[in-house]
Amino acid sequence: MAQLIENNTTISPIFSKGKYREDEENSSYSKGEGAEWAMVWCEDGSHRESYVNLIPTKLGGTHESGFKSGVFEAVKSFAEQHSMLPRGVRINADDVWQRVWFIL
Repeated sequence: MAQLIENNTTISPIFSKGKYREDEENSSYSKGEGAEWAMVWCEDGSHRESYVNLIPTKLGGTHESGFKSGVFEAVKSFAEQHSMLPRGVRINADDVWQRVWFIL
């Protein structure tokens, strides 16, 4: 991600995380299955890369939809709980995603 955004001015630090299943007990997921992501807000533009099993998913998919929905809900909830939005203003997904660069 750092190389991807090196010519852009960032608004936030790069957020990244990975989580993989460590065992198969009581789960519908196999050991080793999981996800890894990185995202950052930049002043200009946006960029998205998403993969499943290292294969690019140019049209997104349910994993990308879920990622976007989860991030939007988290940002919205944080802004509402900390009274960061002016009265009568509602945040929408475009407000969150218009300047995000991410790899999933």
